[in-house]
Amino acid sequence: MEIKYKIILVFIFLTTFIRSIAQENLRMEWYIGLHNQKIDFSGSKVVITYLNPIDTLPKFVVGNANICDTDGHLILATDGIKLYDSNGHYLDGGGENITNDSLTYYYGFDYPVSNGSIILPKGKHQYYIFTSTMSDQKWAEVFHNNDTFAFDELRYSVVDMQENNWKGKIIQKNKLLLHVDEYPWLNMTNLTACRHANGRDWWLLKPSARMRQVLYKFLVQPDTIIMYKENRPLLFNTWAVDVVGQSCFSKDGSLYTECNDGGPHIIYQFDRCSGDLALKRVIDIYPFLDTNFVKVKSTRWQGVCFSPNNRFLYTCDSYNIYQIDLEQPNDSLAVKRVSKDTTTNIPPFGFAGYNGLQLTPNGEIYIGNWNGTSPSVNAITSPNQYADSCNFIFKYFTINLNPNPLFNNTNDPPNMPFYGLGKLSGSPCDTIKPPVTQPVYTNIKIYPNPVHENLTIELPNNSNKYELVVYNLLGEIEFRKKEDKPAQYKITLPVEFLSTGIYSIKIITDQERFIGKFVKE
Repeated sequence: MEIKYKIILVFIFLTTFIRSIAQENLRMEWYIGLHNQKIDFSGSKVVITYLNPIDTLPKFVVGNANICDTDGHLILATDGIKLYDSNGHYLDGGGENITNDSLTYYYGFDYPVSNGSIILPKGKHQYYIFTSTMSDQKWAEVFHNNDTFAFDELRYSVVDMQENNWKGKIIQKNKLLLHVDEYPWLNMTNLTACRHANGRDWWLLKPSARMRQVLYKFLVQPDTIIMYKENRPLLFNTWAVDVVGQSCFSKDGSLYTECNDGGPHIIYQFDRCSGDLALKRVIDIYPFLDTNFVKVKSTRWQGVCFSPNNRFLYTCDSYNIYQIDLEQPNDSLAVKRVSKDTTTNIPPFGFAGYNGLQLTPNGEIYIGNWNGTSPSVNAITSPNQYADSCNFIFKYFTINLNPNPLFNNTNDPPNMPFYGLGKLSGSPCDTIKPPVTQPVYTNIKIYPNPVHENLTIELPNNSNKYELVVYNLLGEIEFRKKEDKPAQYKITLPVEFLSTGIYSIKIITDQERFIGKFVKE
């Protein structure tokens, strides 16, 4: 019996492990740059390819996001305004905007800011596409007042990849998720997500503009999205221009950070179960900047990214890249400049400037270019290492695939969460279990099923003790009973007090165990 139980545990572990690997494949191919340059991380060497569709002109510049299937093949991409398939063609319904027409008109078909869109799995073959935008009313105010910092809405669309002969189709478009009708507006940048501790749902985070105390959190579930508004009690100046900046989670989801403009870097502990943030550290890098290098006084923080081992946080302004050692309590010793004086090694149109950071599937960090005039991608190839050992490489590789050199330019890597992050086993929110159609062992029986008043449970005659627990669909315990030396082996469990629905039941004796479900009518 014990050997059989161990085999089942090994099977569950392998199933979870394989599922995690398959989910991480959702990040395996990236669209990047002005015209359909694709980076493939699936092999031992990064491969770059170029596509040239004749019906679209996609610009995967700074608001871009994409997602692959579980085999690692890219299936869906957005530039923040439209949707594209794996070949760079408009998705069915994606030739029209998936966001407000006024935004497209105002910005000239070129989404303006980093982290402006993100794609999350919704269910089997379905995906949410979230985009930051401005309402038509706000656009009218912007047009007359010449104020570009006015994103007041967060919207989403839904794609079903089974539709249209498995080419995909938009089944919901430009649905309003949040409208903010007064100051502070939503941040234009800083849209990021982390998988919930249950391994299925997602936490989507969006800070407000300029006043960073306000944070909107969304619990994204397959059939609904729940919003929470949080006012963070920050005791320092958090005002920031919102056209630059980035938010990100650590790979394991335990840390969250955001940067904007020239303000301090804020690092939080994140609870994947509750979505709660606990302030871990605030560090103002300004006093420790190397004044021998350019543009220090006009610093605006562009991007952030954690190292895979959570020890280091990397950040950049347009001209420099820094490493923050989170294990070093002394701020002056924690900050190290890891980029070299690269501003003299400029492309033909001037120094492109650094922008968003993204951890790659092979454990490196790619760094984007602010103004898109460079055909190169910068990188930190050993981000778990201290100071210069992290190995920053300017122009790590260059994309020269398009016959027109102007179209080889790159900008930000796509905005992607860590899809491979699984459930947090043992947490209070580890509540979503795989469906069980049969008990693990068959000598324990429950009936009738469905049940209205009393559920009968038959135990083996040699049972010396038992424990039974009934859970609702949220994983909350509805009933628990434990007994040593049971007087009888046929137990009657009243269930009239339960609401109508589906329940899980776990029964453990000293001989056997049972995991199953029943329906309360």
